Amino acid sequence: MNIPGKGEATASFVIGILSLACMALGAPIFSLILGLIGVVLAIYSKRAGYNSGLRVTGLILSCLPLGLLLLLFLFP
Repeated sequence: MNIPGKGEATASFVIGILSLACMALGAPIFSLILGLIGVVLAIYSKRAGYNSGLRVTGLILSCLPLGLLLLLFLFP
């Protein structure tokens, strides 16, 4: 059974976790890149019609490091 957008949602979730791990390990450039990729995959998943908690969680996990990097950039 192939559900459109499920693969992108899962990838967004995994990449969001990796992005948070890179942020925690002190690799902000990798965290930024992975966060952006995770957000794009979550958007593709929504456009494909997949509306599940997995997609939302992937989006949130991908946005968290982006927000933290923005705060660190604005308030060093």
